[in-house]
Amino acid sequence: MANNIFDFKRFGRYFASDFRSAVSNYWLSCTVLALSPAVAELLTGLFSLIFTGEWGSPVLAARIALAVCIGAVTLVTVPAKLYGHVTDRKSGPNFIELPVSVFEKSSSMILNAAVIVPLLTLLLFLAADGLLCLIDPGCGKALICSAGEILGTVFTQLGELPEELQGIRGILNPVSYVDDMIQLCLIFLLGAVFFKKNKIVKTIAAIIGISIVASGISSPIMMHQLSNLEGEVALEMLTTRWGWFFNNLALIDTISDTVVNLLLSLGIYFRIKTIKF
Repeated sequence: MANNIFDFKRFGRYFASDFRSAVSNYWLSCTVLALSPAVAELLTGLFSLIFTGEWGSPVLAARIALAVCIGAVTLVTVPAKLYGHVTDRKSGPNFIELPVSVFEKSSSMILNAAVIVPLLTLLLFLAADGLLCLIDPGCGKALICSAGEILGTVFTQLGELPEELQGIRGILNPVSYVDDMIQLCLIFLLGAVFFKKNKIVKTIAAIIGISIVASGISSPIMMHQLSNLEGEVALEMLTTRWGWFFNNLALIDTISDTVVNLLLSLGIYFRIKTIKF
């Protein structure tokens, strides 16, 4: 194993090799997920031909729902598929003995599992959706174009909010959700290198357990604060006491997500550093 923490050339060679391995492990799943718009188009068209005698295309709502489902499946499955072998008694020791530092290994894992492979899958999915819309006029506009129009409408409606609450609009910027998607990948990557079996199921169970505990602590506090608020009193409180919070909601969300992502990355690093067989 390498002594120095980071060497750019060594990391470059290792990352390239790790990326090729990631593609080899996930290319089939990526292809199936990315081509799901074509499957949805074919199934919808066939059922429409059977029952109406005319070719039909998936409506926008169905295509959006499919995109959300495929996105969730991608973010959840990529980490375990790429690096679930780290805890395996057969292949795990080989990974640990690779002649690169723990920092380089964990950095490559995070880049591949939380950024590059999910992004490639998303781009291929959007490309397939856009291509289908070009081929089939009944499909309507591509998802990426429709999403822009929907967001524009929502922003226009939010423009009617009081000035003190205009900051809420910031959380609707799609870019502000990039760190949330990375966070989800990091959570399941930590689960992939922490749990030895049933990695995805156990990670989901851990998330549910932590959420229940957090909700049990925070809910009574929130209910006490809001119990006597209604109508104009609630609005006044939002615009005065909580006005700064809502105006800076996007910034607060970004900072908190960044802190959590750093902690998750540290957790992955120390798990790789301390893993034993």
